[in-house]
Amino acid sequence: MKATNETRMRKYWKLGFGLAMLVLLCPNAAVAQSDDENLEGQTRYAVTDLGALGGKNSFPNGINNRGQVVGVAETPDTDPNCGCPVVHAFVWRKGFLQDLGTLGGRNSGASAVNPNGQVVGFAEIPTIDPNFPPFLEYRAFLWEKGVMTDLGTVGGNDSGANAIDSELRVVGGAQTGQPDPFFGQQFHPFLWEKGAMIDLGTLGGSSGFAAGINELGQVVGGANADNIVVPPFGGPPFFAFLWENGAMRNLGALGGIESLAWAINDRAHMAGEFTFLDRNGNGISHAFLWEKGQMRDLGTVPGDSSSQAFALNNEGQVVGSSGSGFIDNFAPAHAFVWQHGSMTDLNSLIPANTGLQLIWASGINARGQIVAWGVDTGGNVHAILLTPADDANSSSSAATAAQAEAMVRPQVSLSENARRLLRLATPGGHRLKPRLTRPN
Repeated sequence: MKATNETRMRKYWKLGFGLAMLVLLCPNAAVAQSDDENLEGQTRYAVTDLGALGGKNSFPNGINNRGQVVGVAETPDTDPNCGCPVVHAFVWRKGFLQDLGTLGGRNSGASAVNPNGQVVGFAEIPTIDPNFPPFLEYRAFLWEKGVMTDLGTVGGNDSGANAIDSELRVVGGAQTGQPDPFFGQQFHPFLWEKGAMIDLGTLGGSSGFAAGINELGQVVGGANADNIVVPPFGGPPFFAFLWENGAMRNLGALGGIESLAWAINDRAHMAGEFTFLDRNGNGISHAFLWEKGQMRDLGTVPGDSSSQAFALNNEGQVVGSSGSGFIDNFAPAHAFVWQHGSMTDLNSLIPANTGLQLIWASGINARGQIVAWGVDTGGNVHAILLTPADDANSSSSAATAAQAEAMVRPQVSLSENARRLLRLATPGGHRLKPRLTRPN
C-alpha cells in the first residue's frame, strides 16, 4: 500500500489532534523488548473517563502538570457540510469538562495547555474559505480566562496552534497563501509571541509545521528540505527539525527517508517518528527519542510493525501508539509508555474490566499522568486520563500482574462516526488541507 499525499498530510499538518498512519508489517523491523514478562515491576494506572460534550466521541490531546486536560469532543449538533457531529475544543479540570466554543464558526479543537491553564488549538471563523467553499476558514487560537483569541496567519487562509509554553509563546502551522505543487498551498511553522506571528521558514523546501516548544523557547516539528519527490511518497519528504536562536537544524531520519518531531522537553530531549522502507518499498514508522545529539529507535510493542511517539516529560517517559496497518481501517493499535529502555502496552497496566482498548497516548505530565484514546465495545472513542496508582490503591484501582497477564481485551471496531471523525480530524491533523469538516 503506497503512501499518498493525503495520507502523508495526515501526519504533516498537526493542527490540534493527530492520527498518523500505522504502516505495514516489516519482517526486519527492530522490536523493543517490553517488560510484559515482569509486569509486577510496572506502574499501574487508575482510569478516568473524561466524558464528551453531548456526543459519543472525545479525544484528549494534552495535559499539564496540574492535571488539566485539553482535546476535542463531539457536540449534539450536526455540521451540514459533512453530515457529521460538530466538535468543540474542551478543557477538563477537577472533574468538569468545559466547552471552549469557537471563533464564530462551527468546529474547534484544543491541542495543548500550559502550566497556567492557557489553551491553544484551532477554531473555525465565520468566513467561507474561497479555496474550499462551503467550508469555513479556521485560525490558531489562544484561550485564557474564558476568552478565545484569533492568532492570525502568515498570509494564507488557515492556521492552527499545537503547543504553548508558560511565557505565552505559541507554535503551530499556518498557510502562507503561496501555491504549492504538492500540497495545494504552502504551510510553514510559526512562532506567535507578544501579539505577532513569525514565519520560521523551512529546511529548504516549501512547507513545514511546528509541533512542540519547551520552556527554553526551543521549537520542534517537521519541514521539507527540498522539493524533490521521494518514492513511495507523492511529494518531498519531511524531516524533524530543532529551531533555536533563529536557526533551524535538520535532525535527520536515522538512515530512513523522513522524520517528524512531535514534542520536546525542558532538557532538549525530543520524541517523534522516523520512516524507512521495507523490502517491498512500503513505509514503516518507528518512534524515536533524541537525546545528547543522537536519535534512538524505540522500536514497537512486541508483535507490531510500526510506532509513533507523541509526547514526553522531563523524566524521560515517552508515550505514543504502536500497531500495524492503517488505523483508518482500525488495524490493531496499542497505546504505549516507554521508560527505562522498555516499551510497554498500556492496556496491560490498567484494570481488566474497563471494557476499553487504549489505542493512542497523546500526552504525559511530570506526575506520570497520561492522556489516551480508549475505544469501547460500541466503537466509540473516549478521552481517558490514566493516573499512577499508589501501592495502597493498586489492588482495587489498577490491574494486578496476574490480571494483566491473563486478561483478554475486547475486540473493538470503531463506530462510523468515530471513524469519520478520525479521518477528517487527522491533523485537524494530517491532511493536505486539514479540516475537521472536509470529506475525505
